[in-house]
Amino acid sequence: MKTFQKMFVFAIVLLSATTIWAASAVPTIRIEKSGSDKKISVVVERLKSNAVVQITTAAGVVLEEEKALPGAYARIFNVENLDRGSYQVVVSTELTEVVQPFAIQANELTLNPQARESYFAPALKWQGELLDLTMYNNRLTDVHVTVLDKQGNVVFQDNVRKVVKVERRYNLNDLGRGDYVVEVSTPHRSYYKNITVK
Repeated sequence: MKTFQKMFVFAIVLLSATTIWAASAVPTIRIEKSGSDKKISVVVERLKSNAVVQITTAAGVVLEEEKALPGAYARIFNVENLDRGSYQVVVSTELTEVVQPFAIQANELTLNPQARESYFAPALKWQGELLDLTMYNNRLTDVHVTVLDKQGNVVFQDNVRKVVKVERRYNLNDLGRGDYVVEVSTPHRSYYKNITVK
């Protein structure tokens, strides 16, 4: 019984350490109205790699795009020339994607921070014949893992149903030598990584 308790406490400590590391690795992103005009302030702090900031339609058509370099990023976007309708500010970093909807109605910009969505990219590590996948979803979703050869044929597939966190190790020693593409799909978007089997 004591061994089980020790293992349980160790698991809680490990989970807490992982959560603290993940929180420190993810940049701070603020998206809010700037003044009373049709302007949106975007501030990204603790950015450890390049990021992309976009203004898109609700359907995802990019209207404006800017790259952000590591460090801190701040920009005010003037959206007064946009027609009435629904739009999004999208901030994509190496680890996360934040989507903030906003709307233009008559002469007013509405931006509700409660409607903001955050998505986390998978961490894929390829070593020899082993593929490690770690992915955190902040919602219960399905995750599909597919490996494709150069011709686009599916050579491996795994479907993980209704999960918040995925931690999987795949042994891909049955793949022949060559180049492959790993696709990790969620209901929000798909992520890709190229791997080479030697």
